[in-house]
Amino acid sequence: MARASQKSTPDLITYRYKQTMAYVKPADDHSKAAEYAREVFTDLSTISDSRISFSITVRVQDKIQTVMITPRAWRDTMSSLAKFEIVDISVTESRPCTPSVPTLTLPEYPPPEYSAASEKHTDAFQDEKHLSSECRCSSQSRSPSPSSSPRSPLRWFHDRVTR
Repeated sequence: MARASQKSTPDLITYRYKQTMAYVKPADDHSKAAEYAREVFTDLSTISDSRISFSITVRVQDKIQTVMITPRAWRDTMSSLAKFEIVDISVTESRPCTPSVPTLTLPEYPPPEYSAASEKHTDAFQDEKHLSSECRCSSQSRSPSPSSSPRSPLRWFHDRVTR
């Protein structure tokens, strides 16, 4: 038994494009609707489905607004329309194939070469002598509170970098 609240799709709706109107049978989906629109309005014959959009005009809180019909909402929207209701057709701008933000191309430089002597001292955090003399963390608390040592880690790092 069908539910009484279920609506059926109207027999005819009205497509409007650039002040010209035509009665059409409601399409089953958005893609088929775009196909019907191209058949009825020859200006749309070369326009792709993705650029053809549909909308209806509704009254919301005493204001008239335009509501776009998305492909996923097509079937439900069609079943809520009245017979001869107007569906407006518009064409969206084509998107450029190139990025809208300029691309910055930087020249490629090889990585710097270091001597074997400088490689031994590049990572101060891995130097065992330095770590054992400067950091006695094993017996201290791991809480995020400030350290009680006279030199903060940032100060130590600053001193190492500016040498």
